[in-house]
Amino acid sequence: MAVAAAMAGARRLTPRLLGLLLVSSSCLTLAAAELSSSAEVSQQGEVCGTVKQMVEKGEMPSDVYTLMLASETMEEYKNLISALVLAKRGTMNVLKCSALYRTMYIGGHEEAFRKKDMSIFLTKQDKDGPFAALRKSLIQICFVKGAAAKPPEHIYHDAREIEVKGEQLTRTKTFPEGAVGQPYTDVEGKPLILADKSTMPVDVLKMLEAKDAMMLHMDMASLINFRKFSPAHTAEIVKQFEDRFTAKQLGVVFRTKVLVESFTQLDGHRYRVAEDVFWLEYVDLDSGLSVNQLQAIP
Repeated sequence: MAVAAAMAGARRLTPRLLGLLLVSSSCLTLAAAELSSSAEVSQQGEVCGTVKQMVEKGEMPSDVYTLMLASETMEEYKNLISALVLAKRGTMNVLKCSALYRTMYIGGHEEAFRKKDMSIFLTKQDKDGPFAALRKSLIQICFVKGAAAKPPEHIYHDAREIEVKGEQLTRTKTFPEGAVGQPYTDVEGKPLILADKSTMPVDVLKMLEAKDAMMLHMDMASLINFRKFSPAHTAEIVKQFEDRFTAKQLGVVFRTKVLVESFTQLDGHRYRVAEDVFWLEYVDLDSGLSVNQLQAIP
């Protein structure tokens, strides 16, 4: 069936059924699907579809289809899904949120939708209840009217919560809105500070680019990464760049914390482990947060 005929046929479907678009390299094919009415979609201006349905199966949910038509973003949708299909995958060929998130931003898809007065968001919702850890998270892409639309719940972030690791101990560091971070760790084969668009946390990348500070950050990272692991050296370099980041309304600081934990061996003997962990924090000074405020957050 030709695309034009398919779309015309979609308009004649009952309120309970509308076509799903199957995105391929050569055509859009219509398939039947459950529909909440187009009037409801128009009023809420926000629809979501699962990555499993849209990317893995190639199906377009009917309410997403309706909103794409209304917002004239069908071409942007096709480009987005085509790119996500090619995103890097993890173990067992599973799509990874980190790769999807990077593709949406670096591929220019977020900006393409913004130009049409639309916003797109990747969401991840972990399952609750017994055996929740064994159940797959619900991963969706949400489309919302407005170039600066309010994000829906469960937005995926890759640097609002980070793991800081020592040789034996690990802690999770969580940041409030307006701040992100990345660990400073000595991992063989990896830079001490990630500063390349293809590897660094996307949340950090977004903040740096919004503040026109990407090149400044790369300069700082190059002075850190050419040396072996040295917290003292890294702290000194970050301090040297502090004023230049502040001039761009961005706070960048090097943090350290001593982790202490006690363990009991099988023979009942207790022993204590204490070690330092390190990370970088990035604070949007226009958000109302200050570097000193953030330091008080555990």
